[in-house]
Amino acid sequence: MATLVTAILGILARRDGPRIGEVPVLSPYGRLYWLVALVSLVLVGGVAQWQQRQRGEHGSDEESVAWIAPVLTILAATLVLAAYAESIRALVVVVLGVVFLLVWHTLTHLLLAVENVQQRSLGQVGHTLFVHLLALILLAMIYVQKLRSLYSAVAILVVTSMLSFLAMQGVSHPRERRLLYAILTGLILGETTWALNYWRATGWLGGAVLFVCFYFITGLILAHLERALQVRDVVEYGGVALLAFGILTWAILR
Repeated sequence: MATLVTAILGILARRDGPRIGEVPVLSPYGRLYWLVALVSLVLVGGVAQWQQRQRGEHGSDEESVAWIAPVLTILAATLVLAAYAESIRALVVVVLGVVFLLVWHTLTHLLLAVENVQQRSLGQVGHTLFVHLLALILLAMIYVQKLRSLYSAVAILVVTSMLSFLAMQGVSHPRERRLLYAILTGLILGETTWALNYWRATGWLGGAVLFVCFYFITGLILAHLERALQVRDVVEYGGVALLAFGILTWAILR
């Protein structure tokens, strides 16, 4: 289904031609593309949710979030195709989108494998890398659209909240608490987007700045949930984030 959806979107991106800087659906340019993408997101997410409930492998808590990773993956493919609609790039997006979903399915199985500690550790590392790579693509592709803060900041808020909640999958804490942390992360990134829109940052540089913020906040939250937050956690995540932010700021101002 993911292959079919991304292939259709690739064809529509070539024909309907969504434009950078135009508000999706509200603008007449590429309206059919964005409507088909919206239907595809609902369809893929719904099927993933239904499939997880049918299997019933990981309990009701994990079943309730089964739709997030497939929806975000298809959304990332949609945004990439909207920005880069050439035939070869579209084919690459189709292939990578399917590979992403296969990797996510495998990592989720390992992450929630309570009977094998080694598999669970491997799944946790892979799951974290998957979420962060997906975050980099999504944040950059939203920012590359160069929309007003009214649209871009809200989009970043929603997507980041979903990414943060996905990053906390497998953490043994109440869902309401994880949801609260995820929404707070989204609010911070939304405010950051509003401030970043006043900078002259290119799409990928601006997206990288948002990604660094996401890495820092999510890292501290996971450290806090998995164990008591320590000074070394703040130094570790803060040091990496500060160094990356300094390099990106220099590149933007230069």
